[in-house]
Amino acid sequence: MHRSAIGKKILGFEQLASTNSKAKELLKEQDISEGTVIKTISQYAGRGYASNSWESETGKNVTASWILRPEFLSPQHQFRL
Repeated sequence: MHRSAIGKKILGFEQLASTNSKAKELLKEQDISEGTVIKTISQYAGRGYASNSWESETGKNVTASWILRPEFLSPQHQFRL
């Protein structure tokens, strides 16, 4: 992946339960290119690390997920990103 690939495609939504959940859904439905950003203005059931929930005020926080497939990083080291 080239650094310029991040954000080349941005999918924006008014409201989502979770950007992570939407990313997972989209990956099952279609071939989403690496670097795609899924963002929303309002997220009402965000998911954080280790099953923690993520709360944010509408329009006041960055609520986004990125599709990344780093070949240099094994899955067990994913949080080093």
